[in-house]
Amino acid sequence: MPPERLIELESSWNFRDLGGYAGAGGRPVRWRTLFRSDGLFRLTPDDQIRLAGLGLRTVIDLRTPAELEDLGRIPWPDEDLAFHHLPLIDVLPPQDTYGEEWAKPATVAAQYGAILASGSKAITSAIDVLCDPASYPLVYHCYVGKDRTGILSAVVLDALGVAHDDIVADYVLSEDAMRRMMEWVAENQPELAKSLESATAAIVAAAPETMERFLEDFDERYGGAEGYLRSVGRPDAGARLRGLLLEP
Repeated sequence: MPPERLIELESSWNFRDLGGYAGAGGRPVRWRTLFRSDGLFRLTPDDQIRLAGLGLRTVIDLRTPAELEDLGRIPWPDEDLAFHHLPLIDVLPPQDTYGEEWAKPATVAAQYGAILASGSKAITSAIDVLCDPASYPLVYHCYVGKDRTGILSAVVLDALGVAHDDIVADYVLSEDAMRRMMEWVAENQPELAKSLESATAAIVAAAPETMERFLEDFDERYGGAEGYLRSVGRPDAGARLRGLLLEP
């Protein structure tokens, strides 16, 4: 039996293994090597014990500088854990600007495309870390692990040769995680839940059409991951990632 994709934690709802998807030449992505997640600043002692079993060596934090300053970084007793803060965007949009429009696939996909373009420096730096064999096992994350993390996941999985249908399916898994997170917030942080009421639809939404549209635009603009990596000066990154992250 393959390992469980979702790593169940007390304080994180979207910590997932990217292993098992069929990549280039039918070679599967290695299990227990590359992970994506929501914010790791809340980790409880039990969560730390659970994650210690994964042997993590590197964390890439895609959050804004303000998020890092206000919420903190991953609490981790191992000083050898490499930490890279690579903000994919500089500032989050004001919370009161989120509404039903932000849950619409066309709107969200367009935002993802804009973030991909404006955040190319952070993505390139993340790719450099991902191309280093000493980085693994590795996890990258943002706040909820759906949007910024979803963009980087799409680029990496496409570079590995994972089919678009599987990239879309992986993205959609975030919707259940967001529902679990919002249930926890409602129960444990009612004031925060109330402040998020108008943004709930946007926070939860992870429609397949969103990632389908993003990938279509990604192909049209850049020629997929290989073209994108060439455009940011990393023409050999795809081959390096496949060598590191796909089974022989």
